[in-house]
Amino acid sequence: MSRILFFNQAELDQFQKTRIIDEYKDTKYIVTGNWGNVGNKICIYSIRNETLAKIEQVTNGNNPKFNLFYKDQFIGSSVLNTSLIHSFIYINGVNWIVLGNNQSDKFIIQRGIHQIAKISPVSFSKNSVYQITSNKISQEPLIIAIVTIIQHQIKQPNLSAI
Repeated sequence: MSRILFFNQAELDQFQKTRIIDEYKDTKYIVTGNWGNVGNKICIYSIRNETLAKIEQVTNGNNPKFNLFYKDQFIGSSVLNTSLIHSFIYINGVNWIVLGNNQSDKFIIQRGIHQIAKISPVSFSKNSVYQITSNKISQEPLIIAIVTIIQHQIKQPNLSAI
């Protein structure tokens, strides 16, 4: 069963927290935390305040490394590889691949030939709001964690490209 969620990256960057809502504007998850330094964390909580997923920044730089946790269990690590046009992430442990276009802000998450989620900007929003279409509700906390990584990093200036 697929579900549509909305993620406000600008709100997370400004206030270090944001709500993930569905198409009916019901809160499904809360995301809190900050980025920028080794050891910083972003946590995804249920509406009952249970920690569902966590991302920990392991390295800095243009291609930082992140560790992903699901319900306090280490799932895998990822390194974000970006260019001026495309981004690519491989998440070991779950064998997910994230492919995207930085200019259109559209991304897909897949495992093999199976699509797990699709991420795209919301056209009616002036802020950085993204629509996440997930194919499995049980995977949504990890999908949100990945979207958080992608959307934060591609908005950062790439000093090597200047």
